[in-house]
Amino acid sequence: SHIDFDMLGGGEIIVLDLDGNLLWRKTLCDSVCPSSPVIGEDGTVYICSSNDLIGGDAPGYLHAFGPGDMKKIEVEYPEIGYLYLFGRKFLPTPRGNTIIIGDCNVKVNAYSEDDLESVNFYIDESCKFTDYEAPYEWKMDQRFSDYPIYPHRLSIKAQYKGGCEWVEDIEFWFFHL
Repeated sequence: SHIDFDMLGGGEIIVLDLDGNLLWRKTLCDSVCPSSPVIGEDGTVYICSSNDLIGGDAPGYLHAFGPGDMKKIEVEYPEIGYLYLFGRKFLPTPRGNTIIIGDCNVKVNAYSEDDLESVNFYIDESCKFTDYEAPYEWKMDQRFSDYPIYPHRLSIKAQYKGGCEWVEDIEFWFFHL
């Protein structure tokens, strides 16, 4: 495997296999990763980060990623590519679009829950709800635009201790009565 980091992308760590295929990419912080990644004997990856762009007294963080220590979330519900009627999965859509008619609960599975500080639910970059404990869920029960049916982006951001975060996005069409 090859490990690198992308300071221009906002402090991301990037892991590639030997063929150059992306295995995973993770945002560590909002600004910079001032250290090169190091792989320990047990396979744990260590990297330092800081949110201090001007060299002041902001704290730095040591991130450790190892076997069984995934800091990520997965959207359990709604699944991409289905039609939902009032919160119930109805049928797959012909073009793989996600269409939601009426209220719908968004459900998230989280890994490394002991290190998880919060799960934030965004619609079109506007935070609508923050959950601090499992189960991580939010009920979409309002219109998010002036139009009765409109495309939106659901972004779910998990904030972990030490500045780690994981984001999952779903594009969907939403019709709220």
